[in-house]
Amino acid sequence: MRLLIVGGKLQGTEAAYLAGKAGWDTVLVDRREAPPAAGIAHEHVQADITADEAVAKSLVTACDAVLPACEDEPTLAWLAERVPAWGVPFLFDLDAYRVTESKLASRRLFAELGVPRPREWPECGFPVVVKPSTASGSEGVTIAGDEAELEAARGELERAGHEVVCEEYVAGPSLSLEVLAWGGRAVPLQVTGLEFDAAYDCRRVVAPVGEAAGQPVAAGPGGVCAWDAAVSAGVLAAFDAASVRVAEGLGLNGLMDVEVMVGGAEPKLLEIDARLPSQTPTAVYWSSGLNVVELLRQTVLDEVPWTGRRAAPACTSTSAPRAVCWTSSASTSWEAPVRCSSCPVSSAPTRRSQTTPPGAMSGRRRSS
Repeated sequence: MRLLIVGGKLQGTEAAYLAGKAGWDTVLVDRREAPPAAGIAHEHVQADITADEAVAKSLVTACDAVLPACEDEPTLAWLAERVPAWGVPFLFDLDAYRVTESKLASRRLFAELGVPRPREWPECGFPVVVKPSTASGSEGVTIAGDEAELEAARGELERAGHEVVCEEYVAGPSLSLEVLAWGGRAVPLQVTGLEFDAAYDCRRVVAPVGEAAGQPVAAGPGGVCAWDAAVSAGVLAAFDAASVRVAEGLGLNGLMDVEVMVGGAEPKLLEIDARLPSQTPTAVYWSSGLNVVELLRQTVLDEVPWTGRRAAPACTSTSAPRAVCWTSSASTSWEAPVRCSSCPVSSAPTRRSQTTPPGAMSGRRRSS
């Protein structure tokens, strides 16, 4: 199996890493001389894939599948038109992506489907989150505590040419979930917990997330939780159900990432992204054994992927950028664990350790 990855930043690094775990060869195409993913891809071609159609066709047809790992809409549209025509599986749902790249369009979908979501301004009152409709990660996001701060934040975004979303600030754990959909069926994979700081935006991803027998302890600064009992009973099932409903309502054929904030006992959907995310798939892989890149290819080929879940503790951390801690795999080869300094797990059985590639743990702020 030979995979062509277009884009070599965070998503591309994630794609190359997981493709390697599946035993595949990888060819990375990126305009830059030394993108982060070049260090782990088997081959790096420095090129704009849209610049020369003959060169692009040669690269594409020499591979068994193409996975875009960028968010440049003209490039995505160019690839979506040509790759299937050249007889090569294209691991991307452009129609779904065009809806999910807009937070305003996503909110309209949430309203149509009746899934829990933050209340809109002015119904929600203060504090209120002010953010651009189309930017990635926390770029341009402000929490406004009064009318003056709200108008200043909204005005700044509008002057920069953005459509603006103003919605309820939800205090609580931040969770993420990948959903795989094919042939009218959607399956939720592994829920992960997200922690944040000013330097990295998302600084750590933890799996699995557990439910508390009683009232969970409130999340601390940056969303840090006791992740084995982070949410109330029923929250994870509600998150699964809402995510599946959105995927089916979107008509998704491929992969989607869903992010929520948990307010009380309710997961409120913040945003959806119909593309391969960064950081969370590696935590999912080491916690559940599910390789989202491998599963995505199976669905495009009309194969039925195995999506059963198990729950081995795992996390990816920017504070320990070389370690995925307390990880396990199906391998019978067991090694001493590697533990990051901020891992919440106080004790764990000996697990197989895994070193993550340079650049893979640099946060989710820039995802293309």
